[in-house]
This record gives sequence, C-alpha cells and structure tokens, in this order.
Amino acid sequence: MPNNRIEYPKKVSPKGIAVYPHLNKPDDKFGDPTFKVTLRVPEEDAQDFISEVQAVLDRIKAGKDALLRPDDAKRLAQGLKQKKLKAAEPAFVQETDDDGTPTGDVLLKFKAAGQYKDKDGNIKQRTIRFIDAAKQPITKAPEVWGGSTLRVRAQLMPWVNGQFSYGVKLGIDLVQIIELRSSGGGSSVNTAGFDDEDGYTATTSHDAGSNREAAEAPGADGEGDGDF
Repeated sequence: MPNNRIEYPKKVSPKGIAVYPHLNKPDDKFGDPTFKVTLRVPEEDAQDFISEVQAVLDRIKAGKDALLRPDDAKRLAQGLKQKKLKAAEPAFVQETDDDGTPTGDVLLKFKAAGQYKDKDGNIKQRTIRFIDAAKQPITKAPEVWGGSTLRVRAQLMPWVNGQFSYGVKLGIDLVQIIELRSSGGGSSVNTAGFDDEDGYTATTSHDAGSNREAAEAPGADGEGDGDF
C-alpha cells in the first residue's frame, strides 16, 4: 500500500513565554478539541523562524507548494485561475499594547488537533510530547501554565480552504520546557533542532512510569511520525 503521508518540514521556535497554553489537555470550548499555545518572543529572536514560515506562504501564493493535501491543491489551482486566492491572517503577529503601539514582541501561534484516526480508522486521543531543558524526554508531563518559558518544534503545514484563503498552520510536534510555571517522560525522543538549556529538568516525580500511547502518537498532521 502506498504511503500517502506528507512529510511536513519542521522548525524549532525561539524560546518564548507561553500565553494561554492548552498543552496538557485540549481546549474544547469553541469546537473540536485542540491543543494550542501562543509564544511571546522578542521580534529580533523570531526573524529566522518567521522567514521560514513566510517562505512556505510565498510558495503557496506562487502556486509552487507541493506539500498541500490533494483537496487543498485543487483549491489552490482554482483560486489562482479565478484570481481569488487571498492570504489568511498568519500564525505570527506583532504584539501591540492597548494603545496599538508595538511592544517589540511577536506572538507565534501553535496548534494540534486533540484527536486523530489510526490506520484502522479508529479515533485516538493525542497527547503532546515534552522534553526538558536538557533535552531529556518527559513521560508524564507537569501542568504547564502561562508564563512558562518554552520552545516548540513546529510542523509547517500549508493549507487552502474553500474560500481560497491560504496559510501555514504551526502544528505542535514537540515542546521543550525551559522554565516551568505550574501547580505542581522515558522513551527515546528525536530532539533534533533543540539546544541544551539551563532550566527545567525532568525528575522522577514527573517522568516515572511509561506512556506508550504518547510515544506512539502521531505528529500534528494527524498521521504517525517516524522520528518517534
């Protein structure tokens, strides 16, 4: 059987401060359960990350992106033909204060579906995978609150919808906890792209035991990730 899985490019974000994170359990208030976190990052630190996302957006606009799912690719071709293609609000925005003045920070918005279908079509619950500041896997993650310092390895996932809007979703592939704000993992993890940091280290109180389902869960694209 052919493997139709799309290998989305991955990019590790700069470290930033978590804003309204939903990483331990998905947010289901406004639709499908969704893991999400926004990172507040100094603008100068975010430029390399934003440039890579912008490069994918530019490819879609030019009709050159080869990583769209088949239905999205059809919509892209139709939108270009009808000259209706338009950019959606990107997953990175300049932060402003209450007066509309730029703060000097950028907000990077990451998301991942809370559920996925396995190869047999069964609905499975996703869990977000974590590593600590020293790149050690955290099998049982602590509760991550706003104000924590994190990095996110994102899957850059292009899309085009039925209204011919296009964008790049920053899927959540792996989260590094550098400084933890909280109330209160052991399988092998590919930590490519991350740096060792002084900061949060997983202890036996957080990483004891096993979590086979977390280790085998797919990436943010809804399909299995061979790196894990």
